[in-house]
Formats: sequence, structure tokens, C-alpha cells
Amino acid sequence: MTVSDEEILAAIPALAQGSGVFAEPAGAAAWAGLVRRRGGLVSPSDRVVVIATGSGLKDVAAARGRAGGGAMVIEIAADREALEQALADHGIIGGEGVT
Repeated sequence: MTVSDEEILAAIPALAQGSGVFAEPAGAAAWAGLVRRRGGLVSPSDRVVVIATGSGLKDVAAARGRAGGGAMVIEIAADREALEQALADHGIIGGEGVT
């Protein structure tokens, strides 16, 4: 089976939103193939394992390109306090930090 680049790129945010997996394009190809086959080879009651290797951090540009206008990129220092402050500033957590 083959899947198009567009199907693979569409699989990146689908995996992230549905399962929390941030996959690179090569890792998202398996999910794209399953999506193409759903309703045929795989039924909704089947248990399926999709192996998505490769972190999306390998190809952040592809992920950003698929994220659309709703994505927010915030650059912060690499420490816990900066992370907590950024999350609080954007209403993701309260001002007390993460416990």
C-alpha cells in the first residue's frame, strides 16, 4: 500500500489530537495507511496496533505547516519556572505552577 504525502501530513495532527503522539512524517505513514483502509480491511471493533516511530521533533517544520492558524509557538528558557510562567500567562494552568 502507498499513501500520499498529503495523507501522511494530515496524519501528524490527527495522531497528536487523538492520542498525544507527536510523530514525524515517516512515523505518521502507518496511521495514514490505516485511515485509508478503514471501512474495508479494518472494522471499528478490531483492535489495531499502529507503530509510529520517530519523534515529530525531527521535522518540526512539517508539523507547524499542518497545525494551521490555531497553533501557538512560544519560545521560553529551558527551565521549569519559565514553563510554568508561560502556561500561567496563557491560562493553561493557574498561577501557582504545576504540582
